[in-house]
Parts: sequence; C-alpha cells; structure tokens
Amino acid sequence: MCVEKSKHDETERMVPMTKDAKSQEKKDEVRRLNNKFHADRKNGKFHKTVKKLDETELGMGETIIARAIALYPGQVDAQIDYVFDHQRVFAAIGKTRPLGETTLQNYRERTKSYFRRKARLNMRSNSILEITTKQNRLVFEDMKAEGLNVGYMANVNTTMRRFCLWLKKPDVCPPMEYIFPDKADRTRKLSATERKDWGDDQEEIGEIIAAVEKDCQVAGCVLDLAWNFGLRVREALQLRPKESIRGSLLHIKRGTKGGRPRVVPIETHEQLRVLARCTEIAEGDKEGVMRHKPGINYSQTLNHFRYIVRKNDVTRNGRGKTPHGLRHQFANDQYEFKTKHKSPVRGGGLVDPEVLVDAQQEITEVLGHSRTSITSAYTGNYRNMTRVAKANVEKLILKLEGDSELRDLVNQLGASAIYVCGGHADGEAVKPISTVLMSVDMGDQSIPQDVEFRMTRRAKQILGCKVVGLCNNETLSVNLSRLELVRLAAGGGAAGAISGQVN
Repeated sequence: MCVEKSKHDETERMVPMTKDAKSQEKKDEVRRLNNKFHADRKNGKFHKTVKKLDETELGMGETIIARAIALYPGQVDAQIDYVFDHQRVFAAIGKTRPLGETTLQNYRERTKSYFRRKARLNMRSNSILEITTKQNRLVFEDMKAEGLNVGYMANVNTTMRRFCLWLKKPDVCPPMEYIFPDKADRTRKLSATERKDWGDDQEEIGEIIAAVEKDCQVAGCVLDLAWNFGLRVREALQLRPKESIRGSLLHIKRGTKGGRPRVVPIETHEQLRVLARCTEIAEGDKEGVMRHKPGINYSQTLNHFRYIVRKNDVTRNGRGKTPHGLRHQFANDQYEFKTKHKSPVRGGGLVDPEVLVDAQQEITEVLGHSRTSITSAYTGNYRNMTRVAKANVEKLILKLEGDSELRDLVNQLGASAIYVCGGHADGEAVKPISTVLMSVDMGDQSIPQDVEFRMTRRAKQILGCKVVGLCNNETLSVNLSRLELVRLAAGGGAAGAISGQVN
C-alpha cells in the first residue's frame, strides 16, 4: 500500500499545476508566513533591535501624523515631508542619539519611493495611513521582479517597518524573512557575479556623460566625479570643491556613508579637468556647492539630477546603466591599474595574493568602506565568478538546445554547426538588456533570409533579449569566444556538450 501511495504522489507531482492551483498555493504560503510572523512576535523571537523598536516607537508621533494628514489632504509626499521635518527619530542601535542627517534623508526618500511604487501598482493612497499588509507584500514582490538589489530592499524594509510602527500599524511590514522565505531572495551578496559598471568602451562613457552635461552641467559633473573619483551621488552633490581640494588629494567629508571621511588621490589630467569644472560651477554658490539654480536646497538638487538622468535613459531599464555604475567603473579601473590584471567580474583570473591584498585595501579606502571584503561587491571574486559563469553557460545551453521549434528551424537551415559568440559564450549572464550574438557554419552556402529571420526571432523569444545573427561563422573574428550548441545542429550529439571555443 505504501508503495502504491508513493507512486500516486509522484504522478501527482508530475502533473503541471493549473493557474488556480498556483494561486491557491501562493495564498497558503502567504497565510503560513503571516501566522509565523504573529506567532514569533507573540513569543518574542525577533531580533533584539526589532523588539526594542516595537517597545519604544509603537504609535510614536501620532499627533504629528494626524496634523500632517490634516494639513496636506491627498498629498502623500507632503505628509511624509512634514512627518520627517517634525518627528525626532533616534538611532535604532548603540547609544541614544538622534539619527544622522544623511540617514534621515535616506529614510525620507525611501518612504516616498515606496508610496510612489505602491501608486504605480494601482494602490494609490490619499493618506500615509492607507497601507495594508497585502499592499506591502505586493510592493516588495514588485521590487524583486524588477531585480532590485537585495541590500536596497532590506533598507526599504527597515525604513517601512519603523514608519509603520509610528503609524501604529506594527503588522503591516514584517521583517524580510516573512516576505521572502527563500534565504537566497533576502541575502545580501558580498561578491559581484555580474558587471554593474558601464563597460570597456571609454568613448561611449564619455559621450553619454557629455549628452547629460548638455542638459545640465551639474548632472554631468556628478557623473564625472563618480567615474574619476568613485564618489556617490550625494557625496558629489554636497562636495565643496574649493575646500576639498588640498594639494594632490581630494578630501571627501560631506554626504559620506556613516559620516566616514576619506581622501582620494588626484593622479590624472582628467581628474584635474573634472575638478576645475566643478570648482567653476560651485564658485557662484554661497555654500560653495554645485547647484543648477541658486537658492535651492539639497533635495531639489537631487530630484533635478534624477530627472536629468532619467531623461537621458541613464537607468537600469533604459541604457542598462545607472549613476552608481560609474562608482563600480572606478573601482574596477582601480583594480586593473593596481594589479595589472582585469578584475574577476570583468573576466580576469588569479592575482598574486600579496598584490591582491594591497590593492583591495587601497580600493576599500578610496571607496569609503571599512571592510576590504566589501570591495568584492564591486570587483567580484575569481572562484565565485568561475562557478557562476559555468551555471550561466549551462542555463543558456538548456534554454536553446531544449527548444523543439528552434531545433526544427536549424534543420531547415541545414547548418553544420550553430554557436553563441562573445561574452555569453564565456558565461556572461543573459539579461533583458543583453544582446546575444549567434553564428552558423554554412560552409559555402548563403543563409536563407526567411529562415534566418524566424530563427533569430525564436531565439529572442526564448532568451527574452535582443539577438543578433545569424551571421556566417567565417565572418567573425578568430579571437571571439564561441559556444557550440551541439544538439541544435543537424545530427547533433549529447545535450549540453561544449565545444568550438576559441581562446
């Protein structure tokens, strides 16, 4: 009987779930997580910091919140500004002290961003009190679907948990583990596994920054400071060039993370050029900072910068590049300069351990971090990259070789071999913004255009990104890496075989 039941269960698991069944499974999982959250709260199983905030901040500032809603009906951003302008917020850990100016500003921006995302999901609020547990879960699921950084989502979660405590709604925003039960979905990755910089084409980077600068000189300078000095956006916008340039060093103090000052060496003519332009723009300002319009505050300057970069598609969903990506550019360029090797995330190999330790220490200091392990979040880790690259190649093979429609089209074409070429053949991750290059081996024959078009279109549907091809294999550079898709070619062999790569 036991054996029969086991076989029956196995058969049930093999049957594809219907849409209704998946929906019910999702509801059951959400109910389970909510019940676990309430049980753990009741039994005091939360982290000591979470418990401390639950005790000290529940219902904090109810009067201020009520006044904000009364003064600015239907204006959520204005309500949030009023609360943060009048509510005294203390540090969650350590000695009793008011929250730092930069951290408080981050809280304000994250809260506004959260409510804006909520509105984009057709859950618009007229008051900051209009927020529910279900809405909160949908907002974080949307962040995950967009591929936002786990660290950023964790910071938003911390902010909104505290904000909901002030609203006297402690159950609305639970800690991350009760939203994403899979640990991989809520674990910060300290080692970069894919490139977040702007690429190897220095001319293209310069052209993009020049285009931004045409719209706004300040925005162009911010991007230049990130590229040449590794500055964060807020550090660049709060920089006072005249007092920060001291000989051959740039002293960064205002806007730094955790208020940690640092110095960055001024070593190139390009760095001198950027600083000269920043000094010229800041010269007419009474505080000596860069502003696109006299008399405006930091928040207005930051909002204008964000508007300009969005206008020029310098976003993850636009060009696939972000302002913070230039900080990654700086870190990886520094790694290459100091070790004479490409960084792991750029495809580099092993480096002498002593050289690596010294390089990591120097890069950590100029980036303004305290731990050298953080540097791998920018430059990657060689062993980790090897593992990830292998997984990416296997995933690519599985998707393309496993598609019967694509296989039929290849048979119609009559190609003796078909390849993925370039970085994706070496294990670069395929993302929606990627462009995958494919080639075929047709011998002396030409490629029929109708079949080429259908194959390219099908490959695009499978991978979810742009596909370029199918060019004849003979026209490609001999130095370009190639990954042969063995099962797609006529008379192909075993699945997953990798061959034909040229070093």
